[in-house]
Amino acid sequence: MISNAKWIWGGRNGHAAPANQEMWIRKKFDLPSEVLQSGSVLTCDNEFALYVNGTKAGSSNDWTSLQSIELANLLRKGSNELLFQAKNAGNTPNAAGLFFAAKLLLEDQTQLSIVSDPSWEFHPDIAKPLPHPKNARPKAPTEGWNKVSVVQPVNAWSDLIHREAAATLANVTGSSRHMPMVRASLMKNNALMQSLGRPIRDQIVSMRPSSLTTLEAIDLANEPSLAEAFATGADRWNDDTWNSTDELVYHLFQSALTRAPTKSEAALFRDVLGDSPTTAQLQDALWAICMLPEFMLIR
Repeated sequence: MISNAKWIWGGRNGHAAPANQEMWIRKKFDLPSEVLQSGSVLTCDNEFALYVNGTKAGSSNDWTSLQSIELANLLRKGSNELLFQAKNAGNTPNAAGLFFAAKLLLEDQTQLSIVSDPSWEFHPDIAKPLPHPKNARPKAPTEGWNKVSVVQPVNAWSDLIHREAAATLANVTGSSRHMPMVRASLMKNNALMQSLGRPIRDQIVSMRPSSLTTLEAIDLANEPSLAEAFATGADRWNDDTWNSTDELVYHLFQSALTRAPTKSEAALFRDVLGDSPTTAQLQDALWAICMLPEFMLIR
């Protein structure tokens, strides 16, 4: 879904937009039922204010930071409108663009994606300056709208989206692939947790050794509770919908190691998992990642 989102701008001059240029950018769409859950990621080089069906939803003047906005309470069954006030900056013509991607879960369990693409419209007539976040939405023109142009992203834009967009959107949409963290002290203790360093609570422990012991290695390879956890996790990951194996592998590494896979790691897991991974293959992938010394050291 993220890969379908484009950087867009009004006119044909996205790579050389006038300094301080401002414009309206909008997307109109219909929804067949009410929205149960939603999330979005967006940014604009350099500045934006977003109105959803006339209500101020968010704004930012830092394009290097992806914004996450909950849309469920602002969208409705029937016609909807996303309306942006977008602004370029600088002292001379420079690259300008808007990026938007949203994922919606409707009451009828339909999943929809809304992304910035050539179907969006722009209008150059805009009130200046951009309104203060607490101000009401200015009135947008009713006529004179034209289709936006897709802007070839500069390297900094591409790096930002590749690094943060997918994980950020997954977090704000509350996907089961991003389960909330649970404190170990609230979980029932077992042999595996003890071997991985969980202290006995009536003992004072000021540090944990960074080197693995023989017991830890044996438990990691043979402890039944670990195998059961991998099996349960593989089932959950396989229940989710993935646009590609690359997206799945990216989330696996982010969840386990808090980083993206290297090119060689991504290629290896892509070959092993194929286009339609089975639960057994996912379980093997989880084993492989968790056997890495890197995982054991950040446990």
